[in-house]
Amino acid sequence: MPPPDSSFYDLGKSRERREEGKDDGRDDKSMYDIHQGIIFAIHLTPTMYKNLPTIFDNLLFLIHDLAKSLPNTGLGCYLFNCSNEVTDRSDSESIRGPEWRKQLLFDRKGIYPIFKLNDINANQLKTIDNLFKQSQVGDEFFNDNPHSFDKVFQLLSTDPVKNYGEQLSSILNQCQDDFTYIPKYVKPYTSRRIFLFTDCDKPFNGSTSIRTTLQHNIHDLNTARIGVIPFLFASAEGKEFDLKEYKILLEVGESGEFAGGKDAVGSSAGHRSYIPSVKQISLEKIREKISKTKEIKRTAFACPLVFNEKLRISIKGYALFSELKLRLPDSFYDDEGVYKLVHTKTVKLTKSTGEIIPEDKIVKAFHIGDQYFNMDRTYYDKLLQFNESQKPILRILGFRDIQYFNPSYTIGTPVFVVPDEDGEYSHSRRTFSALYQSLTRRRKMCLAWGMPRLLSYPSLYYLIPTDESLGFKTNTDNYPQGLALIEIPYSDQIRMLPSYLTEQVEPTATLIPNKFDNLLEKLRARFVSLENPQLTWYFKVFEDFLLQREAKEPQIKIEGDDSGNTGSEALEKQIQVNATDQLKGKVMELRSEVMSNSEMAADFKAIRNQLNRISNFEELHPKKEEEEKPPPSKRNKLLTDDIVIKAWKLDEMSRFSAQQLRVYINSKPNLIERANTKSAMIKNIAEYLDRAVT
Repeated sequence: MPPPDSSFYDLGKSRERREEGKDDGRDDKSMYDIHQGIIFAIHLTPTMYKNLPTIFDNLLFLIHDLAKSLPNTGLGCYLFNCSNEVTDRSDSESIRGPEWRKQLLFDRKGIYPIFKLNDINANQLKTIDNLFKQSQVGDEFFNDNPHSFDKVFQLLSTDPVKNYGEQLSSILNQCQDDFTYIPKYVKPYTSRRIFLFTDCDKPFNGSTSIRTTLQHNIHDLNTARIGVIPFLFASAEGKEFDLKEYKILLEVGESGEFAGGKDAVGSSAGHRSYIPSVKQISLEKIREKISKTKEIKRTAFACPLVFNEKLRISIKGYALFSELKLRLPDSFYDDEGVYKLVHTKTVKLTKSTGEIIPEDKIVKAFHIGDQYFNMDRTYYDKLLQFNESQKPILRILGFRDIQYFNPSYTIGTPVFVVPDEDGEYSHSRRTFSALYQSLTRRRKMCLAWGMPRLLSYPSLYYLIPTDESLGFKTNTDNYPQGLALIEIPYSDQIRMLPSYLTEQVEPTATLIPNKFDNLLEKLRARFVSLENPQLTWYFKVFEDFLLQREAKEPQIKIEGDDSGNTGSEALEKQIQVNATDQLKGKVMELRSEVMSNSEMAADFKAIRNQLNRISNFEELHPKKEEEEKPPPSKRNKLLTDDIVIKAWKLDEMSRFSAQQLRVYINSKPNLIERANTKSAMIKNIAEYLDRAVT
């Protein structure tokens, strides 16, 4: 049972709607079941103190971000070349492994854990918050640098070059141990990274022995598939960082070949290694690099793309979009002060008696009307193959001009497709590149059919190149080149629009020039990704509760009230939400910008008027449905008492229609009994007249 604090973010665990193929039934789920672990390794030097507030602030940002999107991500943080003693041994008690391995942390001099590697939990948030409180100097509103860590963390050596090689080797070994001997109740980490922060450009300072030791460390990390991502800062303003020794360690292997070559990590197992970017970085770029590096390539599917029976390539798809949703709270019970998860059990019962049905008596069948079709699992799996020899698979049926692509006829979100270099076919990259260039040059798209996932049903897809010349213009720099896989519907999947939209040309005619195009072109630069305000507010409330922060409630003075009374609680809450709702603020700014520009305001007004005409057209132009009048011989004449009595006396009531008799009976409720047949109605009317007419 994990400790109670580790389940804090589980209450708000995000559920991502993404098609990752996790139900594909593969034996090797490593490409889908990803558990990421990141360790911050910070080299403490006299000139590094000024960078610590920014680094810890970005660590706090990472905790906030991952708690919403990937709450099972593991985080750890260490300082090295730090003389602070490790007093709290509680973390080491929960680590798997022998006792001598746990003791290594305390024996490695200069290694100080801010917190050890573990899945994101409330203790990490509290630790970083306490560090900021301990390091605060003066008033943060009147001080450009309100936090100083020189009294919180003490240097082991004031000369950063003197023992850097030895300390770097120790921290790399410690990180490898953390990834190997993980805490109890934590799944093994499949994606492992070390973020190395330093401003010292002499890791081995020309020493051959230290260089060899560090190269052995890097090789061991590569073998264990642990990547080192360097964050290299200049020690002084205007000074260039010497990258030479880091390039030797991180880009060149022990044998003198590049680290991304044939001896690279995991190349024998079908996995490629990519050398890290060894470049100097500024403090302002830390968050951007952390955000890009912590992203996991979420594989949506991997399958062959078939041109014909003689030409196939391997492709892989990545989800471009994901929707984060708050999960409902789980149920726990209090076991002597420890919250434990309540487990549920499902049983199948008979409808009439409620008796439990044994599993061996349960039969799965399809219920259609009054028929039941019991289908064997083997036969059902054969049906799901849809006459294909293998599954998943995508087949190219042909090519169309890209002008025939209608964005309105798409299903779901597109998937970004790239060649799979680890797939079955070795020539995939060259063939995929030739296909992409040919499609771009000829302005065409592929029409494909197939099942990209093991459990998916066959569908039609467009494969469209994401080249800027074809209209893929976004605010993203260097938009990736590949194919966008877009599912298109069959004819029976397209719903009919209201008739007033399809039959009437005037209200739906496109504005010439298109006002939407004009407006979007002017506002394109403002379209940026914003945080979900619901998630932001949700986690802010949790964080304030955990850290026992007092929410700053604005004092709202009611106009005309001199007593100083505040407004309603609902109004106060709305102002607080508005202050944290970045999305709403941007919308209001956009509204002001549009209305302040006369040209954009005119376009906006024209669009609004056009949409109003469409929405109100049916109401303003109702259809005149003229009822077809029957010929005079077929029209029903309303019967009066005189007509009915005369016909009754002459015994000619049968010449009236059933509808005429029914209307006459309904005009005398509770006097004449109703009937379903004409003869019965004539009989009931006659009985009534016998009583009424004297």
